[in-house]
Amino acid sequence: MAKEKLSCNYDELSAEYYDLNLVPKPDEDAVVISGGHVHCGAKNRIERSGFKYHVIEFITEGEGTLVLHGEKYPLYPGTLFFYGPHMPHKIWTNPDHPMTRHYVMFSGTKLVEQVKATKLSLEPLHAPYPLRINTIYENLLETGRTESRHRGELCVLLLKQLILHIDESAILPKVSRSPAWQTYLRIREHIEQNFQTLSN
Repeated sequence: MAKEKLSCNYDELSAEYYDLNLVPKPDEDAVVISGGHVHCGAKNRIERSGFKYHVIEFITEGEGTLVLHGEKYPLYPGTLFFYGPHMPHKIWTNPDHPMTRHYVMFSGTKLVEQVKATKLSLEPLHAPYPLRINTIYENLLETGRTESRHRGELCVLLLKQLILHIDESAILPKVSRSPAWQTYLRIREHIEQNFQTLSN
């Protein structure tokens, strides 16, 4: 992993994480290695030529920038992105609005194939239901930090659930910021908050 690292500044205000299997077997089909979340400091910056394992990240707070596949993308709450071996990437936070980044690190042919069957393997996406995604990441953190003998298997199931949610509902960032989509979200939020009154 050290050979793939170019330059990083792991400036963090706080972090919570779990480690499950830091030395997975090469022939394993599906294994969650580690995960957690990081509250970035103003100088948080990562620049790598690749990473040893595959990672899905999720932004819940703040703003930043991602360079992936040679393209630059804005990062903001609801953004999901994926990277792994032989995938150069740069991630840096906006110092005025530092990000909170949730991540899950994994390996295994079946999990990677499942991700590569989604649009997330091509470019970052946006979660229209961020609470659902955030809940899965929090469940991964809670499960990964327990002493359960099944925690590895449970985390794999949660990761599969995350990938399925992304495949089913995630949208392109440009769609998420369109006026029509923002209007839809406001109407949906109003209905959800006032459904009892509206149904009378």
